[in-house]
Amino acid sequence: MILIDSDAESKLVQTLKQLLHDAGETGSVSFRFSHEKISPEKLFSTLPGIVQKELESADSKIFFCEGGDVFVLSPGLHARIAHKLTAAVAKIFDLTMLEYEARFYDLIRDTGRLLALLEPRIEKKKKAEQEARASQLAEAQARLTLAKREAILDVEISDRTKAKISERRAEHKAPEVMLVEDDTFSRRLVGNILSKKYNLTSLENAESALTTYAQLAPDILFLDINLPNVTGHELLDRILLLDPQAYIIMLSGNSDKENVLQAMQRGAKGFVAKPFTPDKIYQYIERCPTVINRSSHAYN
Repeated sequence: MILIDSDAESKLVQTLKQLLHDAGETGSVSFRFSHEKISPEKLFSTLPGIVQKELESADSKIFFCEGGDVFVLSPGLHARIAHKLTAAVAKIFDLTMLEYEARFYDLIRDTGRLLALLEPRIEKKKKAEQEARASQLAEAQARLTLAKREAILDVEISDRTKAKISERRAEHKAPEVMLVEDDTFSRRLVGNILSKKYNLTSLENAESALTTYAQLAPDILFLDINLPNVTGHELLDRILLLDPQAYIIMLSGNSDKENVLQAMQRGAKGFVAKPFTPDKIYQYIERCPTVINRSSHAYN
């Protein structure tokens, strides 16, 4: 006798498909038991002995499926023997007719009907497993994103470094421009516009943005709103806590009024919608207070 309790539905379907070509005199009895009446452990330990006694076949197979369903397949199993097996099961487990279900299948004619019953269950189970895996993956990804976000926004900047930002900015001989932009094309475009006239530090993500800003003390920061792991708005907030005098211009392909308004309310000094022109970038640099002051001192 073979007992199957792992992935039993799929293995039962595989067995039935093999029997489609040659079912012989094989028959099947299906049982459905209530777990409140019979525990899975008691069912697994007791039912094989009943089947062995009543069927007397070494080739019998018992499939313990989910939800309390059990299928017994055995050569030579016909309706009269199935009735005898059902009566024995009811007696041993002390079951009334209302406490279990039993059905006989002659696999010469009923294999297709049994497959039609089982295959939708397997598909439903597979779909549930796929959804569970997708949900677990999404949860893991969300935890990873949260961890990255916290690592970016909660980076430690010493009080001494914070206190020196304005001083370092005043020491610049030429305008110091910083860019945080994950889009390669936009980053190259700004680089082509600014690198020949200004000192430009360009970052492709926000991971080192706070520490770079604190060390660099730029005159102006061009900051993309749509960054991976954090938003430009969140980074804007943290930089303004680090440096209340920060001159930050937001970049975004989304120039809707709400996005612009939110950036300005948070403390941004301007907003440039993509695709941007060199003139728009130059205008903000020329309006930057520290750039203006440096130019005035140099002129005087």
